[in-house]
Amino acid sequence: MPARLAAPAALRRLRPRSSLAPARRRSSCRQLHAEAAPRAAALGGVAGFGTGLLGWGAAQLVVPGLASASIGGSALAAAGGSSVALCGIATVSAVKLGSDGAVDLALAAAVGVPAMLMAPLGARAAARVASSTLTTGFNALTLVLVPLQAHVMLARIRGHDTAPGADEGAKQRSGGPAQHSGFGTVLGFGCGVLGVGGLPFIITYLTAATDASHATIIGTTFAAAAPTVAASALSHIAAGHVPRALLLPLVGSAAAGACAGSSLALHVPDHVLQTMFVASLGAAGVRAGLALRLAVRGG
Repeated sequence: MPARLAAPAALRRLRPRSSLAPARRRSSCRQLHAEAAPRAAALGGVAGFGTGLLGWGAAQLVVPGLASASIGGSALAAAGGSSVALCGIATVSAVKLGSDGAVDLALAAAVGVPAMLMAPLGARAAARVASSTLTTGFNALTLVLVPLQAHVMLARIRGHDTAPGADEGAKQRSGGPAQHSGFGTVLGFGCGVLGVGGLPFIITYLTAATDASHATIIGTTFAAAAPTVAASALSHIAAGHVPRALLLPLVGSAAAGACAGSSLALHVPDHVLQTMFVASLGAAGVRAGLALRLAVRGG
């Protein structure tokens, strides 16, 4: 009898520990601690400045930065933190560039509204995906789309630069509201899943579809992305994916950096911004390729 009673007693001792497993899984999304706030703030400031200047790049810095060993966040926490930083960057940059007339509000709404509606669905779907899959998907998407984005931008640099006066809104649109909304729908879901703002995708789309100046394309991109990243950020925050200790440092530093970067963008010639954009795409492609190679070897 004592031997028969031993097993239930052991099970009773194990139950409290096994009941902690869901809590441990939830806590893995909160691995960033208050001690990491200064590093996260520095990361947000650099990402904000570069993104305000070039129109993209925040997620490519913030996602791997928050998931690095020095900060220690999971892939899901990094995706949520990226959305939070992008929210500050896109909002501040859109207001700054819009105040200087470098935003096409109608086109921004056509892309941004459906994207905003789909972003929360993507953020909820991200919680059901393994961290390793999110990281691999992020790198694979970057690597696949970089050549397309570079091709579109190089075509503009080679001879399709904006004619004088063509930056009064995005002109010569290649599609109507339905096309823009369809693009925004797909964009919003993907942004919610990966914790990105979709800025390079919007820039590439607007570069191919319009003859607006690069500054106007950047401003319209921020205006279109702002509702999407705000919806995605709120969903990640509500789900507890982002440590509260990092919310203010990320948003504040990213917004300040974006204000400085977008102000500088208004004074840089189009061809210089476009060349810098292509160079940044190449750097992102190399980084994504190396990350995928390491993931394949590790797997």
